[in-house]
Amino acid sequence: MSQTLIKKSSAPRRLDMQKGEWTETNIGVLMTCPDCGDGAYLDHLIHADGKVEPSVMCNKCAYHEFIILEGWTGGDRDTRGVLR
Repeated sequence: MSQTLIKKSSAPRRLDMQKGEWTETNIGVLMTCPDCGDGAYLDHLIHADGKVEPSVMCNKCAYHEFIILEGWTGGDRDTRGVLR
C-alpha cells in the first residue's frame, strides 16, 4: 500500500476545503478524502513527522491508503477515541 501526502488546508472553513486536505479544529484533525472529498476526523495515531497509523479508509468511497500530513507540527498525537 502506498503513502499519500495530504496537504494542509488554507481554507477558512470546512466547506471550502479541497479534496486531499487536512486542518486542525478545536475538536480534532479533519481531513478530506483525496478521491471523493468527504470529510472526517482522524481517529488515528499521528507521528511527529506527519505519518498517520493505521491506514485511512473513506466511509463513502473505496479510498484506503497510508497518509502523511504535510506541514504537521503537532508532535506525536493519539487521536484514537477522542471523539467518542
